Amino acid sequence: MQMDHSSIGGRIVAARVAAGYASASSFSRVAGMGPSQLWKYEKNRRVPGPKLLARIAELTGVTMYWLATGKAFEPSGCVAAAVGE
Repeated sequence: MQMDHSSIGGRIVAARVAAGYASASSFSRVAGMGPSQLWKYEKNRRVPGPKLLARIAELTGVTMYWLATGKAFEPSGCVAAAVGE
C-alpha cells in the first residue's frame, strides 16, 4: 500500500501503520487522545501541537522533524562541522 507523505496527516498515518498500529482507535488510546481527535489529524483537519507531535514521534519511531516537514534531518554546514561530519 502506497502511503501519502505529502501532508502531516499522511505522515502520521504512515508512521502509525509502519509502527504496527493498524487500528487508529488503538493508537489513539496509547497516544492519549480520542479517536476523533486522531481522525482530524490524519485527515489534515487539525495540526497536532508540539507535545502531541513528540508523543506520536516517540510511539512510532520517527522524528518530529519528519512528521512536521516530511524531510530527513540534515544538519546545516556549521552543525555538521561541529560534530565532525
